[in-house]
Amino acid sequence: MPVDIKECPNCRSRNIVSLVCQDCGYDASMEEQFQYLITVTVAAANGSVTGVDNGDKYPRGTNLLVTAIPNATNHKQFVKWTIDGVDYTSNPINIYVFNNVTIVPVFATKKHITVNAWDGTKGGVHSSTYGEIGSSGVDYYVDNGTNEVFTATPATHCTFVQWDEGITENPHTYVVITDITVSPVFHFIHRTVTVVIANEGGVIDQSTGSYDEGEEYVVTSTPSTYFDDDKCVFDNVNKTITSHEVTITIPNHNCILTWSFKRILHTVTYTLTNADGTKGTFKINGVPKTESGTIGIRDSEMVTLYVEAGTQELNVFTVDTVSHKDDIDAAHEYGVKVTGKDYTIVVDFTTV
Repeated sequence: MPVDIKECPNCRSRNIVSLVCQDCGYDASMEEQFQYLITVTVAAANGSVTGVDNGDKYPRGTNLLVTAIPNATNHKQFVKWTIDGVDYTSNPINIYVFNNVTIVPVFATKKHITVNAWDGTKGGVHSSTYGEIGSSGVDYYVDNGTNEVFTATPATHCTFVQWDEGITENPHTYVVITDITVSPVFHFIHRTVTVVIANEGGVIDQSTGSYDEGEEYVVTSTPSTYFDDDKCVFDNVNKTITSHEVTITIPNHNCILTWSFKRILHTVTYTLTNADGTKGTFKINGVPKTESGTIGIRDSEMVTLYVEAGTQELNVFTVDTVSHKDDIDAAHEYGVKVTGKDYTIVVDFTTV
């Protein structure tokens, strides 16, 4: 049956009388007799077309709304149409049938983006297409030519160093015209800790150097013989020393660690001649000493020295080079209070 028209599909004139265009002579009553072939060329691996099928036939003047559907499984994107040798980029597109029509949708493979894994405790990454990306990394596709913006956000006490390609700009925009790999690099912020041993008397297991901001470190001391820990000051704060250990947390600035030791025993060194118990007798706090040696005595402790001549006379009895031979009491004893220093004692039983 002829189609009732109010506009000529050939010249768009509205001067229609009894289905015949009075301007160009087009006769709408002939629509059923003239059908035009539609050829659609598309590979299923690339995509598909809706709104028309290959081999369809339509009367002259038919308006077709045609849509290209990229194959998402194969990561395809629509690029353009080629219709009767002419390129168009609109999708969907209206096609008016005035002759046989060849339709070719052109597809391309999207570009592959790989974001490599990183230490998520040090920061996070966001992409303008994908959104927040987990630290295990991700693979995804974007259209060729996409401006993909990556933003790195360092965690507390950390800093963004670079994208693995050596790019330090953050955020950074990639114009994706080829497959790309993105690798964020984060580091802990490093702070200098200057270690000062305030006096002799021991060592600690940390030294001046670079330390990770926000990290905890256990500092352990090893006092020398007759010494103990005195105090530890870290970043101007006195720290409690427990079992020769202090735990410190590196602040957001350079700082100083000072450790000092205190002497808990002073040395008393004695040099003996003929103190064999027969020629002469020497005791420290009641303990006989027959050979030269050294003992440790706590600070402020009273030491009792016992000196008694035997078959030999007491020739020399000095404490720190000062003679005390005449200071021995009737009980053959002389008391020394150890105060803030080491002592040297010389006892010689030799008849002159």
